[in-house]
Amino acid sequence: MNDKPLPRDHGFPVRVIVPGHVAARAVKWVNKIVVSDEESSTTWQRRDYKCFGPNETKQDWDKYKSIQVMPITSAITRTRLKPQEPTTPDTQAPKPAPRATASGRVVQIEGYAYSGGGREIQRVDVSLDGGTNWDQATLINDTPQEQGSQSWCWKRWKYEGVLPDVKDDANGEAKTTFVVKATDDAYNTQPETHKSIYNLRGNLATAWHRVDFDCKTGDCWGEKTK
Repeated sequence: MNDKPLPRDHGFPVRVIVPGHVAARAVKWVNKIVVSDEESSTTWQRRDYKCFGPNETKQDWDKYKSIQVMPITSAITRTRLKPQEPTTPDTQAPKPAPRATASGRVVQIEGYAYSGGGREIQRVDVSLDGGTNWDQATLINDTPQEQGSQSWCWKRWKYEGVLPDVKDDANGEAKTTFVVKATDDAYNTQPETHKSIYNLRGNLATAWHRVDFDCKTGDCWGEKTK
């Protein structure tokens, strides 16, 4: 793992890796492999990783199939304000008026996107104003040597854009919300909110990823869920 021996917590000495499927299928500490015409009867396979309807507070474990293929998801992993160009006496901008906006600064954002079942990420959409306006990120091809018709790895992306016109609030802060969502080659797209895919166990919660951002300082506040 990461070019180092597989640690026990991650399945040493042998672990099954099933590309495109949820980690629950990547069984740890393998000591026997059985070819079967039905799913394993163990608790982890039959009575744990399943999604029920939002009204189903009592689970009928035999009613639904276990989760297998991963749904599409994406996330923001890094944000930074692009350093401003140094000014000279000839190009120096006038001093901003008190309580000026932080608009016009360039922000750089990075992250990843992934879809299961060998489906490749086709597009990553980024919003700098909470989902009102959108633009497309640049996809990074980390695996040019990959062969075949299916994709089994996450796709990194990067984006650079101008911050929206955000007015200072009563505390003199100028904040906005960054949002990211992805689309794969089957045109599966992340749902807007977790509420729309609610299930009692909280599985497959892959709604748009949101982070709050301070346009003046560049500070970022983790995930903002809806």
